[in-house]
Amino acid sequence: MLAACLGFLVAFAFILFQVPIATALALAGFGGYVVLNGLTPALSMVATVTKDSTLVYSLIVLPLFVLMGNLVAGAGISGDLFRAAQAFIGRRRGGLAVATVVACGGFGAICGSSAAHGSHHGQGWRSPSMRKLGYGDSLSSAAVAAGGTLGILIPPSVIMVVYGAAQRRRTSACCSPPASCPA
Repeated sequence: MLAACLGFLVAFAFILFQVPIATALALAGFGGYVVLNGLTPALSMVATVTKDSTLVYSLIVLPLFVLMGNLVAGAGISGDLFRAAQAFIGRRRGGLAVATVVACGGFGAICGSSAAHGSHHGQGWRSPSMRKLGYGDSLSSAAVAAGGTLGILIPPSVIMVVYGAAQRRRTSACCSPPASCPA
């Protein structure tokens, strides 16, 4: 109990000195392990944990999501995605906003991340065309933000891959209905 309290106080002191939280917790944990078990077992533990956490085969898809997002954005496919959504939905009242949500959801599904979507489209992606048709800036921003949240809901997203790796389950099991996913 005393060791846990001291570790908490050391971590809290690091955080007060504006050391990043992850670094503060890692240093406090490593220091506590050194005090309790010695330096050699602590270094061995760091090597083992680092190797085991970085060599997870299912996480190989994460850089590929980033690559796909860059390819789609660089090739202009995201603009084509928006034009296709606008052709299907854009003629209706409020269609441009709905087309923006659909296109943003599509781009989010391609790159697997809401954050990547926000960095690509958050700089006023469709605001000029929406302004031209009389849409307010608040509605334009809301449409882009709503479409961005769809990216992590459409499987397989980065969140599902990370969750599956953390739970040691296949990503396909995380994408299937809950009745078929064993607890």
